[in-house]
Amino acid sequence: MDRKRIALLLAFCEALVAVPLYGIYTAPVQFFGATGYWSPMTLMLNTLSVVFLILPLAALYGVFRNQRYGYWCLGLFPMVALVFGVTAIPFVKHLYGSAVLLNSVFIIVINTGMCLAAVWLYHTRTPK
Repeated sequence: MDRKRIALLLAFCEALVAVPLYGIYTAPVQFFGATGYWSPMTLMLNTLSVVFLILPLAALYGVFRNQRYGYWCLGLFPMVALVFGVTAIPFVKHLYGSAVLLNSVFIIVINTGMCLAAVWLYHTRTPK
C-alpha cells in the first residue's frame, strides 16, 4: 500500500473520531458566559476543543493535497485527543474495560503510536 494512502487512511480515522464527539468541540458555545469562562485555563481548553475538530479535517485535506501541514496536523491530533482522553483510532474504546488506569495506558500507547506513524509518514512522503 502506498504511504500516501496510509496517511489518508489515518487522517480519515482521525476525522471519524473527532466529528461524532460533538460534545468536545461545541463546549465553548455551550458554556459561553458561565462563571470563569474567561480564565486562562478555560480559554486554553476552549481553544483546544475547537482545534480538536479542525486538526483532523485539515489533516485530511492536507494529506490529500500532499502538503506538509497535513502531516503536521496528522501528528498533532493525537496529542490534542490525549488531553480529552480520546484515542485517535475509532472504535478502540470498545477493546478495553472500565479500569481508569488501564484505559489511560491504552490511550497513551495508541496516541503515541499514531504520532510516531505520522512522523514516519512525513519523513517518507514524496515532496511535491
